[in-house]
Amino acid sequence: MNILPGGVENFLKDTGGKIDMYKKPIPYLYLDDETGQPMLMNEKCTIFFSETISILRESLYKVIGEGSELVLRVVGRDMGKKYAQLVMKQFPELEDVSKTTQIHELCSIILRNTGFGKIKILELDLKKPFFKAIIKDAPSCLNFSSRPTTYNLEAGMLSGILGRILGVEMAVAESEYNKEEDNYEVTLRRVAE
Repeated sequence: MNILPGGVENFLKDTGGKIDMYKKPIPYLYLDDETGQPMLMNEKCTIFFSETISILRESLYKVIGEGSELVLRVVGRDMGKKYAQLVMKQFPELEDVSKTTQIHELCSIILRNTGFGKIKILELDLKKPFFKAIIKDAPSCLNFSSRPTTYNLEAGMLSGILGRILGVEMAVAESEYNKEEDNYEVTLRRVAE
């Protein structure tokens, strides 16, 4: 559907005013003019509703059982590595900043801009390496009250991002859900060789 500049008001009237054209756009996301394919950082992407992540989690649990949470961490790790690779390709100037800055930037950009939540880094030690953060507003547990609240997909993504930046394998060492704050604290450590 093409909407000409003068037709925006009519389009909004036709939708009952349910589309807010003044919301903040997602950086680096656009539709390819020729194919209509969504593009994120010049790569094809698929857009789906956040609740589908919790449906994925629930479906995996029905098929695999307790091992489904490990599967989500592994999938998340591989997603995090790929996202980090794409961001570094899009912003090569990030190669010239410190590892600490890369970690802060990539974790924030990737989780926020892809809809996987917000992150607040609590501790970061590049020598060990060690990483502790809080994840909030992640889609893994939306409308999914039959299982304990975990953000294994998102925690796995963080391990992939850190692994890509630091050049070592990182894994989730500890994780805890804070029901009062509705957030998830995750600790990552280097995998022993």
